[in-house]
Amino acid sequence: MTEVIQDCKESIILPATFGSVRLFARCSLLFLIAIAVLAGCSGNEPLVRCPSIRVPVDTGTMTRFVDGSDGDITDVIMETRFTAARGVCSVDDDLVEVEAILEIGVREGPASTSSVGSLSIFVAVADKDRTILQRRSLPVAVDFSGNRSTVLHRERLVIEIPKTEEQRGDSFVIFTGFELSKDELRFNRATQ
Repeated sequence: MTEVIQDCKESIILPATFGSVRLFARCSLLFLIAIAVLAGCSGNEPLVRCPSIRVPVDTGTMTRFVDGSDGDITDVIMETRFTAARGVCSVDDDLVEVEAILEIGVREGPASTSSVGSLSIFVAVADKDRTILQRRSLPVAVDFSGNRSTVLHRERLVIEIPKTEEQRGDSFVIFTGFELSKDELRFNRATQ
């Protein structure tokens, strides 16, 4: 007991001011609201498990050069990068439906000769063993007009995944990335 009392005597106690009491009251109120919301979520409603959306490291960026370039920075037509890949889902007995939003940052390079950049992305659905169940390519056009050299492009899509009654939504993985040429893939692997 004596040690505890000595520790308390040596600790610094800040005086309570009206502002600190109001801050404490606000924090306490927010804490109670959070507990109430979480308590409302703890009913018998089943937890929906969605497929994860992943961007493989090799295909998450793309640097496009003019044909015949040796990789010089002045030969860059455009540079792209996935900045976000997220989604929400609904799961039935025989279907998982994912509403996905893919965000792509695109920067026009010094060798660009057009106000519209074109690229292609892929979306593939795999099971937990990484067996590809479905795959599709999506063309993307990016508009650099109006003196813009950097664009954030959002791609919204719906992905329907057939399933058995025993499978959950997180029994699947969605992969997305840029469709790359052999040279673009080689450049990514060399610079990572």
